[in-house]
Amino acid sequence: MLSPRRTVALFAAATLIGWAGTAAARPRPFHRHQKDQDGEVTNHYSDRGAKPAKVKLPQVTLRSRALLGKDGGTTVEISTAPFDVGATPLGNISHVHIDAIDADGHGKDDDKDHKKLKFHKEYDHLHDGGYVSWKYTGLPHGQGLRIEAKATGAVHREEAEVRMADVVHYRPDLAVRDLAVPPTAAPGTAVFISGTVIERMGDLGGTADCVLLVDGAQVDVNPNIWVAASGDVTCSMAASFTAGKHTVTLRAQNVRPGDYDDSNNELSGSIDVRNAVNVSYDAYASEHTQEVYSARDDYVTSTSTTPEQHSATDNKVYDQSRSMMATVPLAVALPFSVSFADKSGGNALSRFAIDKPDLQSVPVDDPSSWTEQRTFSQDDGNGNVITITRYFNSGTSAGSTTVSFSLSATEANYHSESWCKSTVVFQCSAGDFTTASDAPSGSGTKVQLADDYTVDLTVNDGSAYKAHAQVPLATFGSTVPTTTTNCFNTRFPQSDGTIGKRCITTSVTDFGKSGEVATPF
Repeated sequence: MLSPRRTVALFAAATLIGWAGTAAARPRPFHRHQKDQDGEVTNHYSDRGAKPAKVKLPQVTLRSRALLGKDGGTTVEISTAPFDVGATPLGNISHVHIDAIDADGHGKDDDKDHKKLKFHKEYDHLHDGGYVSWKYTGLPHGQGLRIEAKATGAVHREEAEVRMADVVHYRPDLAVRDLAVPPTAAPGTAVFISGTVIERMGDLGGTADCVLLVDGAQVDVNPNIWVAASGDVTCSMAASFTAGKHTVTLRAQNVRPGDYDDSNNELSGSIDVRNAVNVSYDAYASEHTQEVYSARDDYVTSTSTTPEQHSATDNKVYDQSRSMMATVPLAVALPFSVSFADKSGGNALSRFAIDKPDLQSVPVDDPSSWTEQRTFSQDDGNGNVITITRYFNSGTSAGSTTVSFSLSATEANYHSESWCKSTVVFQCSAGDFTTASDAPSGSGTKVQLADDYTVDLTVNDGSAYKAHAQVPLATFGSTVPTTTTNCFNTRFPQSDGTIGKRCITTSVTDFGKSGEVATPF
């Protein structure tokens, strides 16, 4: 369930944090994914979630996984190479037997007649190489599997026989839950845009490309972002616009190993780009909580009235956002200072003061409007960024100065090619990420917002250019969970020989508050 807000001011955000004093931007420890000799990533910011079953022998290494999609189909895959990293499966898998067993380990491995097993498949004399897959209906979430396989490796031609225990897991469900784009901007200026991508099912993490589209055309990308099971990450992007109204879309696409539900993979907003005539600002605050509780009850025999087996998972994702963008319709005189403070419910949240920021020259976003573009950025390492950009046209003396801040609470913050180009001081590349562990000590903790949000920002070059925003926060969603229960008949290996019943109960709680105030650009 998405927030009812269609568009957000510039950045999704929020951790209580304070900056003060120095104008020098510190180098940040940007990370990029590294792979081992098999091609598997070894340094995810978090590696929560189920992994493929794996058996390693001198002759060959076999991996298996069983993934359930929203359509009710479960795909069982077996490979001699790692999944989803572009590795080529070598050798040949010649024989596969798949049995459904009790996921708690009560199925008997020596049950050769399969009378106690409700699912059994045999595939012999296969010649499809080092990867095979089949899709089935009727294999529910949590179902245990026993897989027997024979295979040869790339070098050793002697066939090896392996046995693996696996479990049916949900595919990852990556969803774009928040989009942060200002409703207005000046032509040719760099606009920083971000969105929150979460994983909703809680079983597996997923890899995807986080893509920014303007009017349907791709303009920026964060390649190969990783979202851990029940995780949330930020995609930080940047783009410049021509005059007029534009549709901006953030999309999580090419999800590996396939998305449970691809209907929630993108979110769109709009931006009106026109020449600035007044000092303007856009302020936004939001917090969002989503909790998914899932319980499985097994009634093993036909006479059961209470479940013999009960298991449950409880996945909770929380994020909070605070952001502001202010534009002065001229190139402020050098040197200048910037100060900022925000509060909610009368309580101070964060503040910073930067005196004489050291602006660095960067390539001009819009050469038809500006001859000079200089930028300064300060980053605490967890996506909490202050960005100042000064534009100037030496031929017309026209100019613009934009100050923006973002406070980010997600587990990792990925940076796109355009973001790194527009904040060149950080020397990052597309797909690099920072994490909470990169933030300096004393960064603070998340705080609950009240029913209002107030921001004060000042740019001073001898003249004080001020923005004061008061944002009422409206609630959305409900703290009362929505609960559904689905039951189906099945036969359990340890039962009395009759048909039992399995019930899956899911409760989803989704609520929050948000608000935005903007003046014309």
